Amino acid sequence: MKYLAFTLLISLFALSCGNSSESDSDSTKNSTTEKVDSVVEKNVSKIENKFILDELLKINSEKELKNQFGAENVTRREEWFAEGTVSFMQSVIYAETPKEVVFQWEDDSVKFDKLSNISVYMKNAPWKAANGLFVGMRMTELETANGKPFTFFGFGWDYAGGCNFEGGKLFNTIYGITLGEVAENEYENPAYTKLLGDAEFKSDSKEARAYNPAVVELRLRKE
Repeated sequence: MKYLAFTLLISLFALSCGNSSESDSDSTKNSTTEKVDSVVEKNVSKIENKFILDELLKINSEKELKNQFGAENVTRREEWFAEGTVSFMQSVIYAETPKEVVFQWEDDSVKFDKLSNISVYMKNAPWKAANGLFVGMRMTELETANGKPFTFFGFGWDYAGGCNFEGGKLFNTIYGITLGEVAENEYENPAYTKLLGDAEFKSDSKEARAYNPAVVELRLRKE
């Protein structure tokens, strides 16, 4: 009887240890899962402020882009630059809608990572820069944001509307601006045609003030 009782005691002890070990294993497993879930959650919720363009500069790859906005909302597009001599493959979210944003990568052929810059140019885009810049704002508003007059290239050629903010608040920042038509097909508008060509115009000039062009593209550079 003593032997049987001792054997029973040993069995119960072993069973208890096994349950404890299993419980510890489950606890460790749950802890690990919670940590992984926590990391995933942090990655998913990186974009904190809706429609603030600067938040998108946190994106580091097309894969992250798909995680953030859904693979079904991410497409690719080839764009040509430098007077049609250089092309890049870009990632686009919400293509052909007002919410469209274009992402350009340093690696644009294999991993599609290392963000270079982002840009928006759709009319009625809900996106704004953290400092208040947006597509559609007028030249005079941009001048106020810069704190002084600036220069821009004339319209109708490859570098049309490019702005130089030297000496102003927008100089040497991550923001790049292109000015252009206030409305579509204004080629017969005398105020617009006076700003055509490979020339520079001052934002406070009579010609520029008469037309008061709009921001048609807003770019943000990843530092």
